[in-house]
Amino acid sequence: MNIGRAVRSLFLAARPQTKSHAVVLMYHRVAECDIDPWSLCVSPQQFADQIAALKREFPILPLNELIRSDARRNAVAITFDDGYADNLHAAAPVLAHHGAPACFFLTSGALDMAHEFWWDELERLLLRDATLPSTIAISVGSRRQFDPGRAAEPATDLRGQIRANPPWNAGPNTRLGFFYLVWRALRELDEQARRTALDEIAAQLEGDSGTRASHRTLTSDEAKRLAAVPGIEVGAHSVTHAVLPSLKPDAQSREIGGAKGHLEKLLGRPMTGFAYPFGEYGAETADLVRAAGFELACTTESGGITGKTDRFRLPRLGVEECDGQQLVRRVNELLG
Repeated sequence: MNIGRAVRSLFLAARPQTKSHAVVLMYHRVAECDIDPWSLCVSPQQFADQIAALKREFPILPLNELIRSDARRNAVAITFDDGYADNLHAAAPVLAHHGAPACFFLTSGALDMAHEFWWDELERLLLRDATLPSTIAISVGSRRQFDPGRAAEPATDLRGQIRANPPWNAGPNTRLGFFYLVWRALRELDEQARRTALDEIAAQLEGDSGTRASHRTLTSDEAKRLAAVPGIEVGAHSVTHAVLPSLKPDAQSREIGGAKGHLEKLLGRPMTGFAYPFGEYGAETADLVRAAGFELACTTESGGITGKTDRFRLPRLGVEECDGQQLVRRVNELLG
């Protein structure tokens, strides 16, 4: 597995050569984020401007309707991944105001979670201005030590580093580069091992503020409230946001089917859509999603919908912080 390519696929928007008749948009958060290494956040002000501009320029259709062969041309669908609480409190009111449908892919095991998503927790621990220890030891398989070198020095311009480079292009002696090194080590661990590693990192640092309310996930009650908003669909995003192709088939099936069963029981409606965590999938993964009873699955591969698009490998256009007209231009670049 090429981790760098997978991450680039998740957060970069390379222009495809084939023109499309529709575009699926991929959001994660609507929030003001001080540090946002993966460009997951769109500010509430810009999100409102984006949805207003999209509404003026394109038909906004439910995802299931968009992928039908008779769907209207030059349409868009809106999706959100992960299941942050701001999806309900910041995104849903704007969508409801404009009558814009959207599909929210929820990580079922993150509902009611007492801590942040692991990538946010690692960001909180390592992407801080304060000095880091000269060595950080964690359990990743066997005991492993990470030596930040010059990256341990007080970070004076983290925001500038992030603006200049995505994590996978950051220099090895930068704080952002060290963060990415540890992120890669934690990424394919199972949930329990990763939780142990994060607790170990936190124990070696001083002044950790703990879980941030601004980064919390949805509660089960909030997921029900989100699903009750007119025009909102809910889909599944696995149980633990696992890297599915790294798992054996039976473990992948548990992640896929477990999320479907949990959310269907909680919300009292069928789950027809799935989004691959980190955008990672193989032919086997797509087959397991289909076998679990889903009708479509979204990737993080950049592109639009064409007549040849496989509904279990739907590309999306990742949306970052920009104004409405900038987003409209990006969508139009994909449309024929």
